Amino acid sequence: MKRKLFYLLPHRWYILILLLCANQVIAQTTIKGKVTDKKGEALIGATVALKNTAIGTVTDVNGNFALNSPK
Repeated sequence: MKRKLFYLLPHRWYILILLLCANQVIAQTTIKGKVTDKKGEALIGATVALKNTAIGTVTDVNGNFALNSPK
């Protein structure tokens, strides 16, 4: 009986860790947008970042960007 208990115990830790990691993935928000100049033309290669974080991205050829932020 003791062997069976010790055999099952490590698997429960893996399940707990997976559940905690899944919670972090779900708690993210995707921010999408388009960067344009005063004329309405797309800005290519503009840097977009969240204030006071190291989270950022660069706009594509159409001025679009998407980044994941913590909730």
